[in-house]
Amino acid sequence: MNKSTATTFLFLVTTLCNIAFAKVDIKKSLQEKFLPKQNSAQASKATSLFTPKREMNYYWNDTASNWTFSDTALYTYDNKAHILSKLQKDQNGVNIALQTNTFGSNGLMTSSLTQYWDNTTNTWINYYNRTINYDIHLNTTLDQSEYWDNTTNTWVIVSAYQHAYTYNSQGWPSSITNSMWDATSLTFMISDRSINITYNAQGSKLMEQMDYFDGSTNTWIPYELDNYTYTNQNILASLIISEPSSGGWDPSYRVYNLVWYQWNGNIDNSLIQSYYMDSYDLSMNNWLWDTRCNITYSTNNSNVAISELYTGTSWTNDTKTITQFDSYDNQTIAETYSWDGSASWIIYNGTKYQYSIQGAMTEKIMQFYDSFSSMAYINSTKSVYDDFIEFNWATGINSSNTNDANIFPNPSQDKFTIKLNQASALQIYNMLGELMFSDNKVSQVEVNCSNWPSGTYIIRAQNPSEGSFTKKFIKS
Repeated sequence: MNKSTATTFLFLVTTLCNIAFAKVDIKKSLQEKFLPKQNSAQASKATSLFTPKREMNYYWNDTASNWTFSDTALYTYDNKAHILSKLQKDQNGVNIALQTNTFGSNGLMTSSLTQYWDNTTNTWINYYNRTINYDIHLNTTLDQSEYWDNTTNTWVIVSAYQHAYTYNSQGWPSSITNSMWDATSLTFMISDRSINITYNAQGSKLMEQMDYFDGSTNTWIPYELDNYTYTNQNILASLIISEPSSGGWDPSYRVYNLVWYQWNGNIDNSLIQSYYMDSYDLSMNNWLWDTRCNITYSTNNSNVAISELYTGTSWTNDTKTITQFDSYDNQTIAETYSWDGSASWIIYNGTKYQYSIQGAMTEKIMQFYDSFSSMAYINSTKSVYDDFIEFNWATGINSSNTNDANIFPNPSQDKFTIKLNQASALQIYNMLGELMFSDNKVSQVEVNCSNWPSGTYIIRAQNPSEGSFTKKFIKS
């Protein structure tokens, strides 16, 4: 994160923290709850995770019509593939920013410190710090963000959230009380809570009441009640949202006729195929059709979701989303469309990602849909990754940060030498995944590449004591 990015992030956090508590848009919240997730239900197919030690970032230069180099990021990891540090350097190799993370024994992040480089004093200057605490159930109890005040040389809280849980005898949350940091009084102020949370015998939530705290009267004000029903197989069948009234609770919305493409125990980890949403008419004491949604899935859980509105006499198209994934679970397309009211869908938001993958992602290109002028996808950013570490979940053998390979000359037109720390199995692939060279046990070798097409190649080395890692070679 460079200094300008960190400033933007802190401004956003501050703005969000200062927004007064407002009533949730129930319908929108419900629709988002049942939208297809970002492939959360698709288990990773890989037994290994390749993480880069170096990331080179580019932006698209419209004037020159080419990619312009912006910065480099260097990473270090622990043995669980958590990022311990990220060092960012500019085009000239000068330090920009350093992010340092710590993790608890449970694998959860406990702190993240961001510093920027002072070229005058040649020292790191504190900038931003985040602290996260958890209870024994691994639920977050504190999430606090601070910026460094250079005048007083102290940390100043910019946003902070506290969460106090109570649990039933099974260890499931029965209430959650949330507080926000108030920059004026410099104390935590209670904001909202969830209470009366009940579950069935399988641990699925049956009911939850939500209140907000009125600081002027020091009283809790109920604003929403959720009731869930399940099938005999404990699959979610319906959700009814109620709002408070003088007589108790009045129904507001319901989601029902749920058809699941994949049910994995809860909404967050499952994929919905279709549902209906009704609104309740208090004057008629009757449910009225409002919205229905149908999601079609294809390879890798890519999907097309179409939402329709009921006009009083018929159903009409409203919105459409298209989300696609590759075989590595990487998102490749995310598009949102609106119905023009007659016969066609109009795209108004879109993002595309292109990847080069050979065991590890070596390149990622992001494009945005230009809905104002060109009506086409345009280049935005590109990241190129190399110097990989492999974390193998199947064998438990991870490569070491001390693993290295000397490749010289690089780039080369006709031949190059690979020198390893110790004898290793060696393979070289092109970007199509085709094997160009291999040796079962080698510590140093000269490779003839004179007949290879120009481009980028991935070198992968593996040995029992150091695990495996990858490097990039460029044929000029």
